[in-house]
Parts: sequence; structure tokens; C-alpha cells
Amino acid sequence: MIKDEKLRDAIWEEIKQLSDYTSTSENLKTADLKRIEILNVEHMGIENLDGIENLVNLTELFLGNNQINSIEDVDFSKLNKLIYLFLSHNQIKRFDRVNFSDLNSLRHLNIKGNQIASLKDLDFSGLKSLTTLTLSDNQIKSLDEADFSGLHSLTTLTLGNNQITNLEGVDFSSLNSLTTLTLSNNQIKSLEEVNFGGLDNLKILNLQDNQIVSLKNADFSGLGSLTYLNLGGNQIENLKGVDFSDLHSLTHLNLSGNQIVSLEGSDFSGLNSLGELSLQMNQITNLKGTNFNTLDNLTNLFLTVNQIDTMNWFKRALSGLKIDDILTIYMYGNPVTGTAEYDTVTAEIKEGINTNIGFKPPPSNATKK
Repeated sequence: MIKDEKLRDAIWEEIKQLSDYTSTSENLKTADLKRIEILNVEHMGIENLDGIENLVNLTELFLGNNQINSIEDVDFSKLNKLIYLFLSHNQIKRFDRVNFSDLNSLRHLNIKGNQIASLKDLDFSGLKSLTTLTLSDNQIKSLDEADFSGLHSLTTLTLGNNQITNLEGVDFSSLNSLTTLTLSNNQIKSLEEVNFGGLDNLKILNLQDNQIVSLKNADFSGLGSLTYLNLGGNQIENLKGVDFSDLHSLTHLNLSGNQIVSLEGSDFSGLNSLGELSLQMNQITNLKGTNFNTLDNLTNLFLTVNQIDTMNWFKRALSGLKIDDILTIYMYGNPVTGTAEYDTVTAEIKEGINTNIGFKPPPSNATKK
């Protein structure tokens, strides 16, 4: 009934926790298998799942960190009470004969850390109750238009640490319940032609550590609920042509670790809720022409470890700011910090523009540049 010896032994241990069981270690009875609702068999060296479908009342099944390379022969239609299915950190490559369509109760599916290269043969359309889908740490190279169609209840989609090169043509519009989309640590080069339309409830969009060079023509329209946008660790050189104006709920914008040299002419208008703006570890020399004057809710501005060598732009960039809370500006790790000009201008800003603006001193172990 259960072919894999290690899986059979693990199930036998579960049965022994039951009262009035009739099975033996060599003969697992169907009646006892039906009584198991939660099975955690992670880190046990299991290779084969044949027979697992006899545990028809399972609601939670944890199979992570084993040596499973195929689930094609598992009849998931019999496991239609499953709520949690974790298959993370195995050796699964293909799903072309796997049918999840009857798992109407499934809410959490974790296939992280396998060897999946494509989602073409993976049909999620029957997973009407699925809220969390984790596909990170695989070898996925591309996404097709209909890969996620039908997942109307999905709130969290994690695709980080794959090999995705572009999102062109991907249709996220059916994911109208999605609140978190993680695409970090891929090889995405551009956001042109990406359709985020329909993601009315999206709050977190993580695109950190890709290869994005420009945000020109990136379409963030319709993301009115977005609160966190992470674009750190890319190769962005400037913000020309980017329109953040629809992101009126955004509280955190991370642009750190890029190759931005200048923010001249950059417009952060529309980001009325922004509380934290991270621009550290770029190559910024000055903020000439930059306008922070609409960011009245800003509390943290990170400009550390850049190449800023003058403060002549600072008073103008902040002159119209009407903040009520404390705004802390982090400037250490720039050539200008520690100079007489820096000390003079920062004092003038605090006294003449707004007493709530303060400049954070470097930590005691920071290296001066």
C-alpha cells in the first residue's frame, strides 16, 4: 500500500499515536490511514509517494527536504481535504501528469527549492481556494500569459531566486486578490510591456536584485493600494520617464544599490504617503533639480554611501516640505559629510526650514569617505 519504506515507517509512528488502531508495522490498515489528518515527514529521505493518496482525510501534508523526484503517480483527487501541501526542497522537475484540479480546499502550496524549469504543464486552474503559492528557488526561465489564470483567491505569489529574464506578456490581471508579489533575485532586465493592471489589492511588489537598467515606460498605474516597492540591487541609472503618480498609498520606496548618478529633474510627486525613501549605495553626486517638497509624510531619507560632494542643492530641495513628524536624513559615507559646508547647511536647514529635520550622525564604526 505504501511502497517507500521510510514513508511507511513514518506513517506507522503516526498510527501508534492513535487509540484502538488495528494496523501493524508491516500491514497498515485503511481504516487507520483514514484517521490521520496531519502528516509531517520532512527530512526523512523519502523518495516515493505511491500510496499516500490512501490518507484521504489529510488536511496538512509536509514533505519538504526529502529526495522526491516525481509526484506524477500520486492521485491527488483523493486528497481533496488538503489545506496545506508542502513539497519544498526536493528534486521535482516536472508536473505534466500531475492533476491538482480536485484540491478545492487547498490554501497553501509550497514547491520551493526544486528543479522546475517551466510552469507550462502545471495546471493551477482548479485551486479555487489557494491563497499562497511559493515557487522560489527553482529554475524557472519564463512566465506565460495564462500560468496563473483562475487563481482568484491568491494573496501571495513568490517567484524569487529563479532565472526569469522578462515579464513581457504576462497577465497578472486575474490575480485580483493578490497582496504580495515577489520576483526578487531573477534576471529581469525591463519592466516595459509588463501589465500590472488588475492588481488593485497589491500591497508589496519586490523586484530586488534583478538586472533592470531603466524604469522608462514602466507602468505602475492601477497599483493604488501598493505600500512597498523594492527596486534595490538593480542597474537603474536614472529615474527619467518613470511615473509614480498613481502610487498614492506607497509608504516605502527602495532604490538602493543601483547605479543612479543624478536625480536631476526627478519627480516624486504623487507619493503623498511615502515615509521612507532609500537611495543609499548609488553613485549620486548631487540632487540638483530634485524635488522632495511634496513628500510631507517622509520620516526617513537614506542617502548614505554615495558620491555627494556638495550641499548647495539641499535647502532648495527641502524648502517647501511641510512635515509635522521628525524627518531623519542619513548622509554619512559621502565626501561632503564632515566638512564645514555640511555642518553649516545642515544647521541652516534645521533652523530656517523646519526644526523637525535632522541629520543622522554616522555610527561609531562607520568609515568616513
